[in-house]
Amino acid sequence: MFALSEDPTDRILAIVNRFLAIVFLIITTYILWTPFIGETLRVIRNATDKTNGYMYQSILAREHIRSGAIVIDKNSLKPIPTVNTLVIPKIGVDAQVVDGDSAEALNKGFWHRPNTSTPDKGGNTVIAGHRFLYTSGANTFYNLDQISKGDEIILYWKGTEYAYLVSDTRVVEPTDIQIEESSSDPVLTLYTCTPLWSSKQRLVVRAIPIVL
Repeated sequence: MFALSEDPTDRILAIVNRFLAIVFLIITTYILWTPFIGETLRVIRNATDKTNGYMYQSILAREHIRSGAIVIDKNSLKPIPTVNTLVIPKIGVDAQVVDGDSAEALNKGFWHRPNTSTPDKGGNTVIAGHRFLYTSGANTFYNLDQISKGDEIILYWKGTEYAYLVSDTRVVEPTDIQIEESSSDPVLTLYTCTPLWSSKQRLVVRAIPIVL
């Protein structure tokens, strides 16, 4: 018997088919894994975000660090502040929260509003801040309008870390005192002036505690 000769055209078509199959597999894999890759990159980015030279961890990043999925130098982590401090990693907020009977307290940092609760007691903890204070730095709410549902807020209070997730944002009139009303559930309320460079209204961010 004699062997059939191979047609060069068939051979080229086979190579092309193989190549297209590989490309299809790569594209399919990319589409399926894109959400997970994006989330992983976000976790790593949050785990290595730096503000004022310190590293902050998002809630999800802490879980990955604990599981060993992310390895970082623990010496680079920010220690728990000795003073009450508000941290919003997404917009670079990192400043002291001060108490005071008048708005002059705003010139020293974020103002824990009188007669509102504190995170260790539950209820509605209300913190106000300048939208700008000669700068748009870590001690202002200059970029508070960039906060959205699901973002993390950390409040260090009397040596304890309280982690929150933003539940909603809204704009209210300056006369709307309901934002400072007491609550049976623990909640963190932040507010500042809006629009930017104006005190016409108030931009309000509400966040609820999260327990890991």
